Amino acid sequence: MANVEMRIDSVRTSLIAKGESTSCLDDCSKVVLLKEKAGERYLPIWISSAEAAAIAVKIQGIESPRPLFPDFTCVTIDSLGASIQSVIINKVENDCFYAKVILQSDKGQKEIDCRPGDALAVAIRRDVPIFADEKALEKAGIVLQDEGK
Repeated sequence: MANVEMRIDSVRTSLIAKGESTSCLDDCSKVVLLKEKAGERYLPIWISSAEAAAIAVKIQGIESPRPLFPDFTCVTIDSLGASIQSVIINKVENDCFYAKVILQSDKGQKEIDCRPGDALAVAIRRDVPIFADEKALEKAGIVLQDEGK
């Protein structure tokens, strides 16, 4: 299956409790909405408040007085001679989303397992493509209805 290019549409507060005791969803009251670049599907991903804040400050152009963890991560990757090529939301299992950060170095390409919120926070800092696996998008994607209808 192909990967579908996405963009971060927004970060929102969820009013719906997701799961009773699913460890992936503990403290996940925020939702990042990814939108298909060449389509109408959205992918809502529940993330922690810290991940949401790290994404939101970048979207809003707010400068943090101290580096946030995604800033630290980007600087560390750079200092090791690698670069972030892209991120992918690669699967959904039991309401838990999985992601990978794709790195490139002189030793080749490496895929690193990562929480989706962290992957998106890094992607927005390096302005790299964000992808969703078509299977994940088919499983968890939604089409928002026009409120005027």
